[in-house]
Amino acid sequence: MCRVTNVFSGDLIGPATTNLWRRAVGVDPMTPASVDDLLDATVIYGGSVGEGELLTDSQIRVEASRRNKDDTGDDLNHIVHLVMSKLRSPSALSTAAVSTYVSGRAESYGSYLGAYYAAYGNDTTDMTGRIQRGIASGWKPDVSEMYGAVRWYHRPSISAKISTGIGANPALAELWRPIIAHYLKR
Repeated sequence: MCRVTNVFSGDLIGPATTNLWRRAVGVDPMTPASVDDLLDATVIYGGSVGEGELLTDSQIRVEASRRNKDDTGDDLNHIVHLVMSKLRSPSALSTAAVSTYVSGRAESYGSYLGAYYAAYGNDTTDMTGRIQRGIASGWKPDVSEMYGAVRWYHRPSISAKISTGIGANPALAELWRPIIAHYLKR
């Protein structure tokens, strides 16, 4: 009865997310599903398809980052998948996904926030324009590309918009700093 009355109101759960879930509960995503799982039509199976999706997602994030320093919205979710794939049941495809993302992720505006705050303090007026001008004048990145993306998404100017349904959490970015530094190294 619950399934019949359930109303979908969120993101689709694809094969890569199924693999994330299986890893989180201590199951190798490459292990075939049980007969009971096969009878449950609501489950989308991951396995090698999910690992391939993870690699494709890395390629998508890398290409998006090369086109737009502001495009960081999917990075933290992707990083969660990548870190979990390193922690539990890594495969050749998940290892390639990590390598693709780590070696290819371009700098975002978040990679320059150290220089920004040194120049402008906590004034978040025209951050993007100011950082663009700073980069043109020689600012250098102060964090990894991966952490910079998370830091940009969770910057204070965005967190002020939480009441509108758009928002971020600078403390969450800080929480992920050591995790990213440990698991996603060049």
